[in-house]
Amino acid sequence: MLGKLKGMASSGALDKVVGLLSPEMQQSLELIKQFNVSDMQDDDKYGALVSKPALVAFTASAGGVTKLIPGFDAKFMRMMLHLRNELIDLSGDFPQLQDGFQAKLPTVLMDGLKA
Repeated sequence: MLGKLKGMASSGALDKVVGLLSPEMQQSLELIKQFNVSDMQDDDKYGALVSKPALVAFTASAGGVTKLIPGFDAKFMRMMLHLRNELIDLSGDFPQLQDGFQAKLPTVLMDGLKA
């Protein structure tokens, strides 16, 4: 019973985090256009340039909701890699957001946090 309640609370927390995170991520994703494609393809550089600053900014603005999700920092970093793979086009000279990324963003965030 306790496990079921914990799962329900975690799911609600994930929904709340995704709701808070979507607008913030749209702003962060706009910044990727200033980086090199090779930097965005490298997991470590992508983490240092995009993921970690986004985590710090979101944690500061989330009002403690991230503490409701066990292991949030690691989940966030995995989510950012998933987000890059799903929503960022790295085939050109500069990184570009895929068409319609705003509509896909909440689903990609949720899938990334659940992984």
